[in-house]
Amino acid sequence: MGRESETGMDLRADAGMDQEPDAGLDREADAGLDREADGRTDPGADTRMEPEAAAGALIGERFPAARAAFLGGGVLSARRTPTSDLDIVMLVDDPAAPYRESVRWRDWPVELFVQRTDTIGAWFAKDTARRRPSLARMCGQGVILADADGTGAAIRERALAVLDAGPPPLTPAELDPCAVAGSRLAGQRQVAAARAAGG
Repeated sequence: MGRESETGMDLRADAGMDQEPDAGLDREADAGLDREADGRTDPGADTRMEPEAAAGALIGERFPAARAAFLGGGVLSARRTPTSDLDIVMLVDDPAAPYRESVRWRDWPVELFVQRTDTIGAWFAKDTARRRPSLARMCGQGVILADADGTGAAIRERALAVLDAGPPPLTPAELDPCAVAGSRLAGQRQVAAARAAGG
């Protein structure tokens, strides 16, 4: 798994971060199998470390200087499954931020959303304009994993304000489904015409 900047550019992940740190586990543990008392295994059992503990360990080892970190997403709800991932928003002073990175950590797939305090507001606004305030939800409704200097509490307040305000009003074009469908159809016709013309 690799690292992707917010511009979509693929970056190489730090050496070894996509490797399992507990590589000495037996095959059943590696396969996520839980051995029952009678020797049978339950392939659906989730034997991973609890999400908050795993996320906290990742932050402590990989981002010890993080100003704030949040764990969000479905992993904290009844929707959690054995394939759930850890969605972690991290506030750091790293000039390379903002970026997004996918890693595996102690049997967990992890999505890291690495931000700075001077970039996260713009990402809240961008997500809200798309009517998908994912980052604000993770910060506002997730668990604060780290808050070294009050940044976590301040970001949570900003995220909750974004969520309380809601999305911008729909435009007339967005309110008219026929206009939206018509513009899509017109675009499809243009593509078909260009292909037919050899372009």
